[in-house]
Amino acid sequence: MFLLHSRSLLARRAFVVLPERWPYLILFLSVIAAGFGSAYYHWAPDNERLVWDRLPIAIGSMALLAAILVERISPKVGLRLLPFLLVAGVGSVLHWYWSEQLGTGNLNFYIVVQFCSLLIVLLLGISFPSRYTRGTDIYRVIAWYGLAKLAELADREIYALGQIISGHTAKHLLAALAIYWILRMLQKRMPLSKCTT
Repeated sequence: MFLLHSRSLLARRAFVVLPERWPYLILFLSVIAAGFGSAYYHWAPDNERLVWDRLPIAIGSMALLAAILVERISPKVGLRLLPFLLVAGVGSVLHWYWSEQLGTGNLNFYIVVQFCSLLIVLLLGISFPSRYTRGTDIYRVIAWYGLAKLAELADREIYALGQIISGHTAKHLLAALAIYWILRMLQKRMPLSKCTT
C-alpha cells in the first residue's frame, strides 16, 4: 500500500495514468483482508467465518485480472470492468454461502472466479504485450500461486514428510511469494515508451 503511494514509484512512472493503481490498491487491500479473514476463520472454523477467508481471495483474483486488462488491453477497459469483476468475485462467495445454507455447498462459481481469472490472466499475458517492462513477471506470479494451490491439495502428504510444515501452511507461504512478486514487478517496471534500446 505504501509502495503505491511512494514518490519514487510515481516518479519512475510505474503507472502511466494514476487511476491504473486502483486494481493494485484493491489487490493489496484484499491481501491484508485475507490475513485477517484467514486468522478469524482458523480461530474457530465454520462456514460463517469461512466467508471472510474466501471473500478477499475472490476480490483479489478479480482485481489482478482487472490490472492485467489495464496493462495489456487498455486502461479504459480494465477500469470500467473492475467494478463488475469485483461484483462477480463477491457474488461467487455469496452464492457458495447461500448454497451452504441450503445444504448443497456449491463451490463451482467460486472456483470459476478464482481459477478462470488466473487462466485469463495467463492467456492475456501470452496474447497481448504489456505496456510496461517486467511484463513476464506475471508468469512467475501464476506459478507461485499454482504451487500454493498444489501444496493445499497435498496438505497431509506434505505434513507426513517430516511433520514440520503442513501443505496448508506451505500454501500461505507460496501465496505470499506470489504477492511479493507482484510488488517486485511494480517496484522495477517502467513504461515501455520510456525505455531506450
